[in-house]
Amino acid sequence: MKKMHILIYVFCLIAAVYAGILLFAGFFADVLIFPAPAPTYSESECLFFDSAGGEKLAAKYLPAGNVCIVYSHGNGEDLGMISSLLEQYRSEGLSVFAYDYPGYGRSSGKASVENFIAAADAALGYVKNNLGYAPENIVAIGYSLGGAAAVRMAEIEPNLRALVLIGAFASAPLAVLPKDIIPWDILENRKKLSKFHRPVLFLHGDSDFIVPARNARLNYASANEPKKLVWFRGMGHYKLFDEKKYWDEILSLALSGKFCDK
Repeated sequence: MKKMHILIYVFCLIAAVYAGILLFAGFFADVLIFPAPAPTYSESECLFFDSAGGEKLAAKYLPAGNVCIVYSHGNGEDLGMISSLLEQYRSEGLSVFAYDYPGYGRSSGKASVENFIAAADAALGYVKNNLGYAPENIVAIGYSLGGAAAVRMAEIEPNLRALVLIGAFASAPLAVLPKDIIPWDILENRKKLSKFHRPVLFLHGDSDFIVPARNARLNYASANEPKKLVWFRGMGHYKLFDEKKYWDEILSLALSGKFCDK
């Protein structure tokens, strides 16, 4: 009888902990996922376009070649913080369009999963409809949180030239938990990847503790061919763009449509 009481107690404790996790995820997910920094640039340094939710989204467009990178940044960044990276894309012969999510930088609105997805839709639409790039000349690149925005673009536009995910999670819960125990979709990249049939490149540090390497393996397993997973040995979540391999892989795919053979 005593054992039964212990089992009931343990079961109730586990149920209470799980319920607490679900409540926390339901009420605080947006706060945890979108820790927007204070703006690091002025309105005069960007252009603005509209999101479906009525927000004015800030963006930078650096024209160069016939292929346009649509770059979605990480959760603790804004356009000012990635300006040198954008300039490097242009110096390599690629046009680049980057934007801030609602609540980030000079973009209006509130940071939330719903507004984040709407911003990704609007950014891709602006590049196609206002800047005039055909889907076959657009590469969606997402770093960390931005990987979910890039995957969303691949979901709504199956004819993208390519998709590149850098340090991206398989789902938001899997960035912090060994198993996704949340019964609803919170930026679930794996399911969307399984529907995309254009080239997908994964770049990930094998010592990444912010978005553990298992996420890259899960994403890669869900993606269709053609696909390639490139590990950055001994590296974590940051500074992958300082490596020559980063540029070799992205430039090969963006300019030739083929994976790097080095």
